[in-house]
Amino acid sequence: MIRIVAPSRLHFGLIAPGPDGSGGRIFGGAGLMIDSPGLQVEFEPAPRWSCTGMLAERAERELAALLEGHGIALGELQPHAVNVVRAPPEHVGLGTGTQLCLALASGLLEISASSGVDLFALARRGRRSAIGCHGFKVGGFLVDGGKPARNASSGIAPLISRLEFPREWRIVLVTPRRVAGRHGATEQQVFDSIGPVSASFRQGQCARLLLELLPALADADLRGFGEALYHFNRTAGEPFRGIQGGPYSSPRVQSLIETIRQLGVSGTGQSSWGPTVFAMTDGEDQAAWLARRLDECSIDQQLDIKVTAANNQGAQLRRLIG
Repeated sequence: MIRIVAPSRLHFGLIAPGPDGSGGRIFGGAGLMIDSPGLQVEFEPAPRWSCTGMLAERAERELAALLEGHGIALGELQPHAVNVVRAPPEHVGLGTGTQLCLALASGLLEISASSGVDLFALARRGRRSAIGCHGFKVGGFLVDGGKPARNASSGIAPLISRLEFPREWRIVLVTPRRVAGRHGATEQQVFDSIGPVSASFRQGQCARLLLELLPALADADLRGFGEALYHFNRTAGEPFRGIQGGPYSSPRVQSLIETIRQLGVSGTGQSSWGPTVFAMTDGEDQAAWLARRLDECSIDQQLDIKVTAANNQGAQLRRLIG
């Protein structure tokens, strides 16, 4: 049996969500891989191909697309039963689709003993952000360099920086139930509608990232990191204000972030399109305290609250015998 355990992904925002008219790079951004909820996929030899478990229908579609993209017919490989043992919900800001696709692609490459096949090219992910792709391989806190505006549809954005995230820090995840972030065609429509982004916006995001956020993380300065992260994340949402009504996906998400700040935790924001909100804490005790306080503050109890740690190693693939 082949077992792939992959992390989940937090995305903190883009540097340049649209072109500035100079023909430079677009997108680019920062994110962090986290241990849980995480994803686990298992391939076991079987009489025929099948997909079961969580997100089984999505896994079946992805598997068929991967095989077609790899130029492999199902009959050319030993059949396997694919079981998605564990997976976060889709479209809540945790990068589930990318991690699932990369896990399936990794399993197929292992089964076929293919050499020289690029995992990212096979999976065809990373259309805009490459944080989830690079994070699948190496984990940690990541910055990608975006793509040339003139050729944004090709390849994958390069990994510009990777830092180990402090092992003792903990991340509180707060996800409003029954709410989905933008994805697919709706997401593309948003990017098509925002128009050019000013050079000053891009420069401000770059400066925040290079001169504040990354140095604070390298120094394990939680307060400095948290403040820089909050402002980077909030600013990243400003180009979408006309669509969202603010820098975040909904008033509820904004209220959650404001509550977390009022409770003394500065490093908070929205992951990707939301609705998941993250909060950076100095360890288990502060994380547990914050989780309790947020649960007490929840009027309708419609929040999923979890505590997790960073993932600094990326996905793990193992062959199990017996």
